[in-house]
Amino acid sequence: MWKTAKIRSFVTSWVILIALCLPNMAVAQGDEPLRLVYMNVSGAEGEESFRTVDGLFAESQQIDLFDGERLLAFAAEYGIEREAFRSSQRAQYVDEFAALMWEKGIEGVMVHDVDSQTDTLYIGVIGPWGWELAQVEASLSQGALDRDGALAALGQIFDPLVPDVRGFRRDVEEGRITHADFQLPELVAEEEEEEEKEEELSLRDQAMEEHRSRYGNLERNVALRVGPAFGHRSMRMNDEAGFDIRHRAPLMGFALRADALLTTFDRDTAALEVGGFLGFSSVSTVHENTELDGQFFRTSFEARYISAQSAVLRIRGIGGIETTNLSLEENSRYTGHGYFAARLGGGVEYAFGELMTLQVDALAMPLLGASNSGDAYGEVSGWLGAGLDLVTHLNIADPILIGLDYGFRYFNVEYPDAGQVDGVAGEASSYDMIHQMMITLGYRYGF
Repeated sequence: MWKTAKIRSFVTSWVILIALCLPNMAVAQGDEPLRLVYMNVSGAEGEESFRTVDGLFAESQQIDLFDGERLLAFAAEYGIEREAFRSSQRAQYVDEFAALMWEKGIEGVMVHDVDSQTDTLYIGVIGPWGWELAQVEASLSQGALDRDGALAALGQIFDPLVPDVRGFRRDVEEGRITHADFQLPELVAEEEEEEEKEEELSLRDQAMEEHRSRYGNLERNVALRVGPAFGHRSMRMNDEAGFDIRHRAPLMGFALRADALLTTFDRDTAALEVGGFLGFSSVSTVHENTELDGQFFRTSFEARYISAQSAVLRIRGIGGIETTNLSLEENSRYTGHGYFAARLGGGVEYAFGELMTLQVDALAMPLLGASNSGDAYGEVSGWLGAGLDLVTHLNIADPILIGLDYGFRYFNVEYPDAGQVDGVAGEASSYDMIHQMMITLGYRYGF
């Protein structure tokens, strides 16, 4: 009994491997996914088993699956009814099938047909030349097909179909097959104007539209935004013996942000994006009863991996670097901080209909370097840094961009050698909190 179970498990594993790998082989040959239709010609009695197999097709990234009902509707315009796709009649429509598939850019049709009397599923496989390549049988249980049975059927489907598609693609590429080799039958009804409108999009285009409506529209683009920036900086540096420096100041200036979505992959459900930020603010503050002027700079660069989970939700992975620097006029105690940190984290992007998009990123910002008052208090020790970025886009004038950005930064460092400075008893530490807001106007250019 144990040996039988082990053998069945081994066989099932190889069936799954065949079902998943054969499409990859086809893609390697033609440099694009298989373009297939899976249709149900047995009505309601075959619906449950059809959904099981159709779901496995839909899971594959190496298959462009087109709507079988759309192909049937197109065939009906030329007098080819659903029954023509059944096993008993396929041989009579070889040329018609080939012409229909060529017209719609389809390379294979799988026909799902159930015999309810014997509880048997038959899947006919029609290749790009229009003839039947094979018919696969599978036993059902009260009309249902389990996942293992569906995977086994897929393995038998791809075995004849993949080499047939390879040969067809090769003949097309080498010019041995052209549009002249395929002649559509005459239209049954002469409703040309309406039919031309319906046929403007191929099944592939329709599938892409459905795909984009499901996952959103990830497309290559460059976006540039600029606007006024304002915020607040709050820092405290002290030791346990009473040494204490505090600096608070408003920040007023401008900021510039550039983003570029460089490429998409996984059938446009994922993308690689890069972005940069430059912000400047003037600083005017009273410190230790002395009025001081200064400057605040923040720059960053990062790469982002974007994964579209749906038309409204995207997940982001982030890696990059950032510098933050505040400098004040020369004085006896404090002339500013500088931080050089990594940007590591992730976030989400959520679309509220077509009106607004909210983007939230949480960042770990380990310090790669830091300084204080030109290292007057000794070398800086510590690594703790964190950040939060919120971006809101108003999608009311695309490609014109209108947005509101908010950024928060927190740094906590220590100064082991600060005791060498007069007035400092020993080791000191500081924390720094920076809030910044930016109102932006920009433009997005697709390429």
